[in-house]
Amino acid sequence: MLQEITEKKKILMEKSSMLEQILYALLGGHQLNLTSSNPNLNNIEKIGLVLLNNTRNTIESLIQKEQNSDNSFQFHYSKNLLELTIMTLADEEFEQSNISSFLETRGLKEALVLSIATPKVDLSKQTATESKIDNLINHIYIKNDRSFTKQFIEAIQEADEIIEIFVIEKCYEKLIDFHPVPNTKMNMQLLTSTIKKYNYRIELKIKRQFFIWAFLILFILGGVITYLIPTYWSQYDFGILTTITNYLFPILTFLLVLYFFLFHKIEDKFSIITNYIEKRKRKINKKYGIDLEQIEEIEKLK
Repeated sequence: MLQEITEKKKILMEKSSMLEQILYALLGGHQLNLTSSNPNLNNIEKIGLVLLNNTRNTIESLIQKEQNSDNSFQFHYSKNLLELTIMTLADEEFEQSNISSFLETRGLKEALVLSIATPKVDLSKQTATESKIDNLINHIYIKNDRSFTKQFIEAIQEADEIIEIFVIEKCYEKLIDFHPVPNTKMNMQLLTSTIKKYNYRIELKIKRQFFIWAFLILFILGGVITYLIPTYWSQYDFGILTTITNYLFPILTFLLVLYFFLFHKIEDKFSIITNYIEKRKRKINKKYGIDLEQIEEIEKLK
């Protein structure tokens, strides 16, 4: 089931809007490599990104500006699930009347999304629509039905937005919470934690091997240089300072930079070294039948 959710999420994430990505990150506790200074962002998107970075105090005036806008306007944020949810995360108390009005004509999907932003939304009082996603929510959250397979498959097939995948993920998480197998969620967390530690040791081993090989190559190169310099010293009239500057300093500098890149945390997805290590880790894990992508998805659901 998790694999089907993951595959559908990849497809929908590629075509999702900036607003959808921001809200998905906010509700799921993920990170986005974006800043609120981007000139192409609208006010709600800027508010969402600032909330994501936990710097709400920097946009109080922007929040108030949106709150004071005319809510009779056709495209007011209170008439849009994504925008209303972000504004609820910004100011839960202020949006209660807007939420009540919005949910009068909506179903369980919208209520579940808003219930993540505010505990004042009661799913049990919300009417389910005829959608497959609402049917799944009804079975999992309202009826506590554990015979879930059919409803999950139908909901995944119907999902056409990344926020709908988020709802399905929440249903899957809820299912794990009341699964009849004792301590299922705790055991899953232990398993993912163990695999994470195992991968850290693999990564450290690869880094050490990489550094040792680089050191040996440079050591040999340095040996060759120290042999050639005395041999041809008089012939080419080498100066001691010039020699040190031109030959030894670059080697030492390279080793220092290499050590820093290998053994210090650097969030650089475009680093050649980082990519090499990731490929080696995945290859080793695959050898033992471990799918790292699925493990990463499970971790997001914890």
